[in-house]
Amino acid sequence: MLIIILFVFLSCDKQDNRLQPNFKAEVIKYDSRKAYCIYGWYLKIGKDTILSFSDKIRTEIGFLIDKPIKVHISAKPLDCGCKTPIYEIISIEKYD
Repeated sequence: MLIIILFVFLSCDKQDNRLQPNFKAEVIKYDSRKAYCIYGWYLKIGKDTILSFSDKIRTEIGFLIDKPIKVHISAKPLDCGCKTPIYEIISIEKYD
């Protein structure tokens, strides 16, 4: 698993080194399939869906998601050539 995460992270170019502002988001699911462009956590921001394989989500949310979890996130986009945009999560915090 660590090798896949390192491969995906190293193969992505950072589009922008600036931190993105805080977003209200919902963590909607975790996909454990170990395949490029689908592995990780899916988050909904407004009408958009993004993907992240950040350990910060694992620490704060975990793997079992039975309903959407509301969070505030700061994130940086990564250019990985995937259909779903992939983001590096800088910070994440649950809220009600």
